Amino acid sequence: MLNHQTLAQVFYYPTGTGFSGNSYRKMWSALNVFQGLSGTAYIYQKGEKPNDTARRVSIGSVHDLSQIVGDDQCDVIGGATFMRQTPRETRYEYSGVGIGYWDVPGGSANPALSSIEISSDLIEDYGIDTCLKIAKLHTELADQSGAAYGLIDFAPSTEIVGGAIFGRVVYPAISLVRIVEKSKWEQYGWLSRRARGLYWGNYLNNEMLSRLPSDFLSCYAELSRDVGGWEQAHVWRMKNGAFF
Repeated sequence: MLNHQTLAQVFYYPTGTGFSGNSYRKMWSALNVFQGLSGTAYIYQKGEKPNDTARRVSIGSVHDLSQIVGDDQCDVIGGATFMRQTPRETRYEYSGVGIGYWDVPGGSANPALSSIEISSDLIEDYGIDTCLKIAKLHTELADQSGAAYGLIDFAPSTEIVGGAIFGRVVYPAISLVRIVEKSKWEQYGWLSRRARGLYWGNYLNNEMLSRLPSDFLSCYAELSRDVGGWEQAHVWRMKNGAFF
């Protein structure tokens, strides 16, 4: 059994906002640091009929992306998974990287979302700083694109279904705790602009931040110190929100 953990970063977008095709391409290109991975993509231009045919692609290859969706200005829907080895034990426990943006009709309780997933063995091999740079780029692009809320979870791949727990589909492999968390937020939390929970990483737009004390981020950074007094917090202040 692989026993991988997965770092999953997800941003949710209110109606009328969302990840542009240019932002998608920047994220796609940034993944080229994980050289040598290849995978399958289910992507298509926004407004076209969804493409259910898997296409082979190399990670970070803008050429491969353009071969599928063409025009650099078009918005892209869908995702890709790049694996270093063949999955074993379960399809949700793999060594690799995932990227996606989903914006399909589903009602106000089903916001558009962008996501990246990185397995723990790749984090160990390439370094946490490399992975945090990718996460920060995703945060910057999401902030520019009007995201209302976002998170980073780091958990067993089987528990969060390789990151799919944060999407719209309910999988039979999901634990009861995660099903309750998902259902409660989708039914009540998102519509009232409430956080899904407290995770390893959290992004709140300015409207959500305004409900907290004005010194919340500075206090958070000050209190997030180890026993030696070294600051451990990551606080990324953006134009339209902040990640902590």
